[in-house]
Amino acid sequence: MITKIGSDILYHGSSRKVKTLKPKKDYGDSSATPVIYASPSKSFALAYGQRWSDNDMNQSYESGKNPKMVLHEMKPGAFDSLYKGKKGYLYSVPGESFGALPGMETELEVASKSSVTPTASESIPDMLKALRSASDVTMHPFDIGTEETQVAIKMLANRARAMEDGGKEYSSWFLKKAPKEVKTVYMKELGRSTK
Repeated sequence: MITKIGSDILYHGSSRKVKTLKPKKDYGDSSATPVIYASPSKSFALAYGQRWSDNDMNQSYESGKNPKMVLHEMKPGAFDSLYKGKKGYLYSVPGESFGALPGMETELEVASKSSVTPTASESIPDMLKALRSASDVTMHPFDIGTEETQVAIKMLANRARAMEDGGKEYSSWFLKKAPKEVKTVYMKELGRSTK
């Protein structure tokens, strides 16, 4: 079930030029309902203008009067490889079919189970420049020694723990590509051995 919201226009980021947006499943969670994500924040939607996974970066939010998206690299150079010089699209979509999914606790991300036809689109020539110039996005480069990176890895472990199957499928998928130092922190947070 989706709880409706009142926003008239929302934004969806994509790496492809499309006429209609269609619901898709989240990666790493086979129990997820296919949806289209959108946001009242152009910057938040822009972060999805290129395809990425939790192995590339982790996102979190700073709530409040002026909510912010916080992006943490999960491996060195992820921001550059994902966004630098890459073209993306920002779609304006009508908000009537979008709402909050159960368990989602952010005002920056809503979803629709129905296909949506954008009312407008904007071409973004360099996604990295656009994100770095956005006032409502904070980008943390990968550094295993920083508190920000440690917290981001622990957040991924907590996400896995909250999944229906205890995150077994997600953890298996995530750990296949994670750098060794990320695996160590992740497994420690879950209370498992890295041996």
